[in-house]
Amino acid sequence: MTTVFDRILVPIDGSQPSMQAAQVAIDIAREHHSALEGLYVVDTQVLDALARLTERRKSELQTELQTTGRRYLNELSRLARESGLTAEQALHEGAPYDQILAEAVRWHATLIVMGRVGRHGARRILLGSTTERVLEHGQTPVLVVPAAHEGTTAPVA
Repeated sequence: MTTVFDRILVPIDGSQPSMQAAQVAIDIAREHHSALEGLYVVDTQVLDALARLTERRKSELQTELQTTGRRYLNELSRLARESGLTAEQALHEGAPYDQILAEAVRWHATLIVMGRVGRHGARRILLGSTTERVLEHGQTPVLVVPAAHEGTTAPVA
C-alpha cells in the first residue's frame, strides 16, 4: 500500500508540544507504513546569545546543546520502537526553520509534523515562530499539532 505521506519529518526541541507532535507523527507513520525521521536543530542564534551572556566557551555550550538534542532524538527513537517503527535521526545547526526546510528537501520528506506553542503579544512578535516560517517558506505539507490542554503530559527525556 502506497501513501502520499511516506516520509514524515518531525522536528523536535524537547518541549511538550514538539513531543506531542512526535507522538502524532509516530501514529501516522505506523498507520501508513511511513518512514520517520526526527530532527533536532541547535539554534545558532541561541548559542551565540548564551556564549555572550555566560562565562562559558561557545564550544562547550555547543557540545552541551548537541548532547541535549541527541537525548531528545533518542527519546523519539524509543517511542517509535515501542510502536514497532524505526526513526532515523538528524542533528543540524543553524536557524531552525532554515534547517527544517533544508532537511525536508534533503530527506525527500512528504510531510512535516510540528508542534505549536501558543505565544501572544510582544513575545510572539519578538521571538517569531519556527512553525509559521516553515509554513510560509516551505513546499512540503505541514501538519501542525496544537499544544494539549494543561494537565496532560507528553514524554520528555
